[in-house]
Amino acid sequence: MTDRVAPTRKTPSQTRSREMVQRIIDAGEAVLTESGYAATSTNRVAERAGISKGSLYQYFPDKNAIVVAVLNRFCEQMGVRMVEMLEPSLDLPPLEVLHISVTAMIDIEITHLPLLRVIVEQVPSVGVLDALEEQLQRLKDICSAWLEANRAQLRPDLDTTSASWLMVETAAQLSFRYVSRNTPFTREQFVAMLVDQLGRCILA
Repeated sequence: MTDRVAPTRKTPSQTRSREMVQRIIDAGEAVLTESGYAATSTNRVAERAGISKGSLYQYFPDKNAIVVAVLNRFCEQMGVRMVEMLEPSLDLPPLEVLHISVTAMIDIEITHLPLLRVIVEQVPSVGVLDALEEQLQRLKDICSAWLEANRAQLRPDLDTTSASWLMVETAAQLSFRYVSRNTPFTREQFVAMLVDQLGRCILA
């Protein structure tokens, strides 16, 4: 059964309130990353934030509300970072764009691997799936627009919507499996192999 997540109790309108919310989310991320989902609690988050449980409960009704806030912020930051890294490179030849895209995704996943492990392996469906899907869809939209803009270099029969879905899902899932597990090849080999496979999907 999917856990129900109560909304944030108090909307932070003043600077001090917004800072308090960010302080709680920072503490929640630290506890979640260091201790895992099962061991995360409102008590531990409040202690890490240096506030009382009463202060925490003004903004977050329970543990899962904090976890959702942590994961929503992470997903938004991840999406923004990917866009920042990709946009300056979209006019390059297709294989170069694919290489930059895969490398950027791996860099982001390595940087945030402890939190990503918890998200993927431990956190139940408490709202994060929507946040992840939103960011993946954002990347698919960028990919689809890029494919449309470069049709002259691609297979004439290419369905850009289907191709963008396949490429983003494949790159995201395989790159996470690569960075989170021991593998028999180097990062450069992995990037080269994945770029080759993605290129075969779209190039004539």
